[in-house]
Amino acid sequence: MDSLLLETTTIPFAEGWGRSTFNPAIDENDFNYFFVKSVNRGTITACVTKYKWVPGGESEFQSDFGDGGYSEAMHNYAGGSSPGVQTDGTYLYTVDRGAYNTEPPTDFYIFDLDGSMISSVDLQKWWSPPEDREAGGQASGGPNGLWERNSKLFLNCHCSCIKQMVDPLRFLDSGDAEDFFVWTNLNGDYVFDHNWEDTAALPWVCMDYNVGPFVYNLDADDKLFSQGPCYSGAVSFGLLAPDGTGLGYFAFAGETAGWKKESYFLDSDTPFDGIYCDNEHAGSGSAMWEWEANEFTQGIYFIGHDSITGVITSGVGVAEEAPTAFSVAQNSPNPFNPATTINFNLAEAGNVAVEIYNVAGQKVDTIADGFMNAGSHSIVWNASDFSAGVYFYTVKSGGFSKTMKMTLLK
Repeated sequence: MDSLLLETTTIPFAEGWGRSTFNPAIDENDFNYFFVKSVNRGTITACVTKYKWVPGGESEFQSDFGDGGYSEAMHNYAGGSSPGVQTDGTYLYTVDRGAYNTEPPTDFYIFDLDGSMISSVDLQKWWSPPEDREAGGQASGGPNGLWERNSKLFLNCHCSCIKQMVDPLRFLDSGDAEDFFVWTNLNGDYVFDHNWEDTAALPWVCMDYNVGPFVYNLDADDKLFSQGPCYSGAVSFGLLAPDGTGLGYFAFAGETAGWKKESYFLDSDTPFDGIYCDNEHAGSGSAMWEWEANEFTQGIYFIGHDSITGVITSGVGVAEEAPTAFSVAQNSPNPFNPATTINFNLAEAGNVAVEIYNVAGQKVDTIADGFMNAGSHSIVWNASDFSAGVYFYTVKSGGFSKTMKMTLLK
């Protein structure tokens, strides 16, 4: 990075006020202005504020925004690692509480561009699940990462496996909070999962900031494929499909197992489109925060990239040969409520039984029992009549049998 090309401005916060942890947002209707989530730790208040950019000088506080320069206040601000503000040019979006906060509520806020509050959505049931705390995990107030693409917002926290895409415009159109959540990726498909190893001290607990992968942002390209940088061995990022399905981990050429905190898509049909990633571990690499002191000398990775194209489907596009081995996949989604799909492959035709057991080893349901041809099969278990908890499913065919664990949430 050439520091001579860097343009800066300072922000004149009023007494007692300062910025939230992350992410100011440029006004997409006029790039001379930007929005900041401002907090007052004395009065325990959080608001959105607006400034005019002054190159090389002090930005100008916009007192005609909101009420005397401050948007309507959010819930009391409790500190922690909290996200900033994002905009799609129509509305402003932010969250009142971030990582490490233990007290509810956690709300997602929608503001008009003049600073008036339009609506809010409660995030608490997702971001501080009681079952994780009961299993030994930590409480978290909510996401500390917030990123906008095509009026969809991507929510993330480095101390949680939860990744979400939400649609504020769909919610505003319907008035139904369920329409706000497009998808949520939790533990179950190994991408961004916590405690998935057989040796994990807290098996499959999602809220655990003591184990990786530590994902510090979740960003999306124009087709809504989302990616986040990972500190989880020699991988560069994890990738999610537009429906939230985990597609796997991927590594840039020459990748090492160093810290990576930020990576973003630039996907705007420009010659500079690609993935931009911090080069934090190129220096001494001994501590995750050292890059901040050396950002101009260590530079930033650029990887050429265009929008991911194609269609992801569970249908078969071309004729496939029968599988050569019996196999059973992890159910999806997992955890689930109330239905989940169990996929398995049969090398030979024969009688197949798919049975569900509780943690006491008692069979509670049989969802398939009959003859099936060789090939791939999917069975849906609807657990509407069952209580929340851990269950096991067993697929039996001929002399083959496999049992796997799944979690029902309610």
